[in-house]
Amino acid sequence: MLAPVQQLRPSSPPPPRTPEREALRIAIEVRATAARRLDRVHAAQEAASGQVLGAKNAVRQTETALAEVKADQTRHLARVALGEAEGTPVEDAAVALEEAQEALAAARATQDALAAEAASVEKELAAAEFRLDAAVKAVAKAGMAQLVADYETSRNTYLDMCRTMTALSRLGCSPLSRWGGSIDDGSRPDPIVAQGWVTAITARRSDADAELPQS
Repeated sequence: MLAPVQQLRPSSPPPPRTPEREALRIAIEVRATAARRLDRVHAAQEAASGQVLGAKNAVRQTETALAEVKADQTRHLARVALGEAEGTPVEDAAVALEEAQEALAAARATQDALAAEAASVEKELAAAEFRLDAAVKAVAKAGMAQLVADYETSRNTYLDMCRTMTALSRLGCSPLSRWGGSIDDGSRPDPIVAQGWVTAITARRSDADAELPQS
């Protein structure tokens, strides 16, 4: 028997792209771009460090080779005169050393350039993080407008009720068995509701369309 096909619930549409959410979307993209670039720079720095190390080894090897051919130069000249050898090994070794030193200088220059680029991109990333934080707060603040309005309405209603209850209590006809006359009841925020707002604001650092809790 075939299992019954479950009816899929249509996904809720994303919240409208307000100017604050559009600015948040851009801030997320800018931050992500800077982070990816910094990752590429770090990878290039690692490769450049390997090139510098290899170039240093090449310089040491060519220095050793040049010292060896210089030590053997007299015998080599004798062999050349006897027709037993040819070439100019000292000159060849000197050229090889010069080329190795140039390669090392180029590798170090690349390493220095990447270090400067890393510092620049790190500053860009820090600035992007700052703008992202500001954009997250702006979206949250805009989304809280209805919450604040509902709070003010409820607060004013509560205060009016407190004043009414106090007046009735003074007349000896309060509908409550106990009424202390205090306007502040010392209540604390609901931790579940508060956590909902914290979670929504945190999610907004990577999703410009993350929904806010319903007030």
